Amino acid sequence: MKTRLLDLTDEEDRLLQEYAEANRRSWHAILRDAVRDYLTARGVPMPNYVREPERTMPDEEWSRQFNEALAAIRASVRTDLTPEQIEAEITAASEELRQERIAERERRRKRSA
Repeated sequence: MKTRLLDLTDEEDRLLQEYAEANRRSWHAILRDAVRDYLTARGVPMPNYVREPERTMPDEEWSRQFNEALAAIRASVRTDLTPEQIEAEITAASEELRQERIAERERRRKRSA
């Protein structure tokens, strides 16, 4: 990755910092995305690139939804199992998935034969 010097006015710098903080992203990532968008809009072929996610949900809302989902998961989990029973459940689920994958591979092999 190269380092470039960029001159911004005080106002541009302030706005960039505020935008970065509001979206919980680094200003570096925002500027990289802006350069890629600029070049792409002008027909410059760009290699595949994974962008940082846009954070569209406020922290409080995200936390509330996460805690609700976690509570639902915890409510559905049995708490009376011993470690050995938990291990047996994991082993059985793993074997079930293994058998499903073997069966799927066999079906695909037969279709292609």
